[in-house]
Amino acid sequence: MGGLKAVREEALTQPDAEAKIEFMKRFKGIGKKCAHNIWMDVRHPDSQDKVALDQRIRGITDLLGRDFESYEEEEAFYLDIAREAGLTGWELVRLLYNFTKRFERAIKQ
Repeated sequence: MGGLKAVREEALTQPDAEAKIEFMKRFKGIGKKCAHNIWMDVRHPDSQDKVALDQRIRGITDLLGRDFESYEEEEAFYLDIAREAGLTGWELVRLLYNFTKRFERAIKQ
């Protein structure tokens, strides 16, 4: 692809969050969750309303008794919660990651 600089430039010129995620998935070993996380970790503006679903988030989904047909459906569920709480998807994910045990205890009560 012409080196790291060329890859970076191509990644940043992707038109939206989905295109950026698809670009990252072109690299061996990077799936949807990791591709989400890369953009979320650098706090790219296109990723603020995305949710990277990992085992912790899916564990919360299970505790809530929810079952989704697709990644996108589950992501939409969490984005709705974020909006209702006045948060971005990024902010909700960070709360869930950093306080997983607290959320799990609260749900089980």
